[in-house]
Amino acid sequence: MRARMLLSAALLAIASVATAAPHHRVVRHAAARVDPLNGAWELSGPSVGEGLREVKFISASRFHWTTWDTTSHEVVACGGGTSEHQGNVYFERLEYSQGSTSSLVGTLLVFRSVLHGDTLVQLGMPGSALPGLYEVWVRER
Repeated sequence: MRARMLLSAALLAIASVATAAPHHRVVRHAAARVDPLNGAWELSGPSVGEGLREVKFISASRFHWTTWDTTSHEVVACGGGTSEHQGNVYFERLEYSQGSTSSLVGTLLVFRSVLHGDTLVQLGMPGSALPGLYEVWVRER
């Protein structure tokens, strides 16, 4: 009887550790990947053009942007690839593109990024594929 109780107690202990451990690892992993630039952003300036809208999605290691005509609802251009944020420098390596940036596929875009609340200002850095490019993005909620 005593051996049975010890076995039951051991199995319960193992079960509780086994169910708690994965959750702990997932939370720790997710917390390590949180970045203030992650999320959905809309380009607010300079204008992308009359009747056009552009949005960008940034995650822990990827980005994607799409520009579309708000009247015809047709995609005008899009692109994406890998991204990284280190301090006030944001990197994008364009892996695919359709439209005006197709010639930049494979290049590294480097931006100085400044975050003011829900506004992200990006300036293309010298030596980057788009030096001097100025963009203002507003976080979508």
